[in-house]
Amino acid sequence: MRSAAIIIFTLLFHSVYAQSIRYPVSPAEPQVPETDETEDAEEIPENAPPRETTKAKKGNTIRVSVTLGSGDTIYGSITIPMTVTFEHYKNGFVYKKNLATRNIKSIEILHYAATPALAEPSRPLGKNPPNSKTRGKPEEIFHKFYPDRVLVRTLDGNQFELNYLFSFLHRFLIENSDGSTWMYCIFGDTWSTQTGWEEAQTSDVHYHNTNPHPKSVKMILFQGGKGGISE
Repeated sequence: MRSAAIIIFTLLFHSVYAQSIRYPVSPAEPQVPETDETEDAEEIPENAPPRETTKAKKGNTIRVSVTLGSGDTIYGSITIPMTVTFEHYKNGFVYKKNLATRNIKSIEILHYAATPALAEPSRPLGKNPPNSKTRGKPEEIFHKFYPDRVLVRTLDGNQFELNYLFSFLHRFLIENSDGSTWMYCIFGDTWSTQTGWEEAQTSDVHYHNTNPHPKSVKMILFQGGKGGISE
């Protein structure tokens, strides 16, 4: 029986990298960017989280190397917005930043959040309620994982840590000499109260917070980044 965490999806060209990962959502289309090139700041409480206001328009084709959760690398070209606009938090202020994608060195996913949220170890995931008809039986819960800590590095040495990933990178098309295939920065796995994570084959409830699916994108290195791009 095939894994409950695997879903078949259609590629422009059939890719072997798409055979063993379940991708739960399709990203919304990004919007046209704002034209204001200034950085605005407003004073906010120290514990206030950054707010996502990413607005972008597709149109910039860049050569990249994509590192997967398995450590494998795929080389090719992707088409992304020419400019991204986002908010980030620094020294008690929220800054609105307009950044040309040609100036990005890399985008790395540091941490993932689960939906539905993961339970604490003291309260096991999927624990059946006392009066449940399934009491004593293993319960299975499918979880979607989204990046919630993302590090954006620029060619001039700056870096910005966001609590989300740009929506146009949830799923993106990469093209190379083999053809075209979809890359995903989100993934899914099924938790069983009896056996743990189905795909990862581990009972560590928080395993996927820092360990993505082997075929999920972990980092994108853009042309001009340290080490360059080769194929």
